[in-house]
Amino acid sequence: MKNNTLVPECEALAFARQFIADERATGSFDNWGVSVFDKDGGTVLISRLINMLINGDLRHALVVIDWARDGFWLADTAIRNVCDEHIRHGLPIPPLLTEYYLAKPVSRPRGGDKTKNILSDLFLVTLVMTLCERFGLKETRSAYSRRKESACSVASRAATESGLHRGGESALNKIVKRYLPAVRWLTLDRA
Repeated sequence: MKNNTLVPECEALAFARQFIADERATGSFDNWGVSVFDKDGGTVLISRLINMLINGDLRHALVVIDWARDGFWLADTAIRNVCDEHIRHGLPIPPLLTEYYLAKPVSRPRGGDKTKNILSDLFLVTLVMTLCERFGLKETRSAYSRRKESACSVASRAATESGLHRGGESALNKIVKRYLPAVRWLTLDRA
């Protein structure tokens, strides 16, 4: 007798592998121009978003300046890059940024860069969300039913096979718990 319970999980794993392969082929997650396979992809993305905030309206620029004053080194770097760009093009530094630019730069924190994995984390959460919708899988497995696959178990297996390893199923469970509400909100915002 054939075990039909494995069919959805096998199809989900094949889908996850293809989802990841397609992402590797495009090299740009969600048209952001950054690959989830780039080890510094998250840092690059966050820097681009901060630059967009600085170049946006006054309110957003003030938020970035506050982040920089609070020691967020990427915000500091973004402000300095915008000012250097103005100088290179012979333009005056925006008055709002001049005082900050003349101050001592914020040093990069010791230890790991917490922003570098955010892009791959968002990609994996998107994959988990897609697996749930398409195959009816639960996001995570119950501690009592370790036999039945979940979207996190399928996604972590496919990610590990493709070199997008983020620490296994339990680590992906934590990533999903942290970022799933934001990814759902972003997805609803586009609809």
